[in-house]
Amino acid sequence: MRNILTILIILCLVLSAYDVPLVHAQTQKGPRSEYLDIYFYASPDPCYFALKAEEIDIMAWPISGWMYTDAIADPNILLTPLAHTYMMYGFNFNVNGTINTYRGVDSPLNNETFRKALAFLVSKDYMISAIFEGCAERIDVPLPAAQSDWWNTSVCYPNYPYEYDPVQAEQLLDEKDFVDRDGNGVRNYPVGWKKRPDGPDLDDIIFYVDSTDSVRVAMARTLRDAMQDVGIPVDLREWHPLFLYGEIMVHHNYHIYMGSQLVNSLPVYLCILAVFTFMSASFGRRWTYANLWQHWKQEYTWPPRPGVGDIVT
Repeated sequence: MRNILTILIILCLVLSAYDVPLVHAQTQKGPRSEYLDIYFYASPDPCYFALKAEEIDIMAWPISGWMYTDAIADPNILLTPLAHTYMMYGFNFNVNGTINTYRGVDSPLNNETFRKALAFLVSKDYMISAIFEGCAERIDVPLPAAQSDWWNTSVCYPNYPYEYDPVQAEQLLDEKDFVDRDGNGVRNYPVGWKKRPDGPDLDDIIFYVDSTDSVRVAMARTLRDAMQDVGIPVDLREWHPLFLYGEIMVHHNYHIYMGSQLVNSLPVYLCILAVFTFMSASFGRRWTYANLWQHWKQEYTWPPRPGVGDIVT
């Protein structure tokens, strides 16, 4: 079950870096500089400070609540939304039968009830308030709020079936015998679990997050804390994206990945995502485009409700 949040990326533009009247700058033809220099920043904060110091003219990072409050009060900064591009944040669950670190051991996330329990530990409203400072919109399907006409509303708030409820999460874990039998604060595997037949303590759930993204790190830590509070051990690995690729995209050696995805104004990217997922060699099966299309139609409302636009099929 993917639990997903979205935030609108805001592009910050400095009006002018030169001592010329704005009206002249607007009518001037051609670039105001001989070169286009692109600088890369590890996180939004130093990028925003560079913008404030007029060291750069454009900032293309998502901005936080305090940045927004500061920017709207600064006459030298213009905020403009990217009307057709959106950022979605979500927890990605690896449902493969096992992972390389615990080769041969059945992965707890391959168990549907265990995944449902984790879904009950995600407090979306808290994250929007505390991490995004209100600058985000809640979603319950992998489509941004701006694409709500495409939502399957039967599983969206107030019909979302996994509203934050740690008590419900614990009940589900207990029902599947993920219980703390030795009283050490860590839940055990059910007796008879593959490669763990005696039911020892759960192995650490391997949880990756991009260390350069402060928002994703904060979200990952929030879920980690909620999991540990109910007795699930977690190994949260805050890695640089250069080192994440192999573990996540190639070897699938993880249980949870705190991801984000930049998407456009029409949800055609879902087909691309489905092709990537189901055509992956690690899944050991082949899907035709007809199979993928049928799967997509079953997962999401189709056809879209009136007003969305014409789709060529």
